[in-house]
Amino acid sequence: MRRQLPTTLAAVHYHVPEGGSEVRLRPLWAGDSRAYLLTPDAGLQVLTRDHTHESDTLELLRSDPPMTNVVCADRDFEIDSHPLTHRLPCVLVVATDGFFGYVHTPADFEAVLLRGLHEAGTVGEWADLIRRDVESYTADDASLALVALG
Repeated sequence: MRRQLPTTLAAVHYHVPEGGSEVRLRPLWAGDSRAYLLTPDAGLQVLTRDHTHESDTLELLRSDPPMTNVVCADRDFEIDSHPLTHRLPCVLVVATDGFFGYVHTPADFEAVLLRGLHEAGTVGEWADLIRRDVESYTADDASLALVALG
């Protein structure tokens, strides 16, 4: 399937009301880039669903199926979205498949994030530790953005 300038997208629009204890968020995505919510009580939770015919998370890791929807210049595409509310504190994470697509299980991606957080003394050190971990296993470009709230 050929596309002109194809890419995937993951973003999270969020708002924390003044003095609020919750965040209102809306993940936005197309393709297999993903948005996640990381919380102290539940760990890493995926907020998006890959645009493929396959829905089993472990099978997605094994087979890397073709995308049924991607952002591209030569045809229409959809950006999926849904509203959520979650209590603070939490971390919002968006990542391309270079971060999560080359690990054995979804828990391994969570371990990369948490190991770096545990070992880092600053946000910059956390980013550097995550980068070094990902460079050791990925075979793709890898982009990640996160914001800690609360």
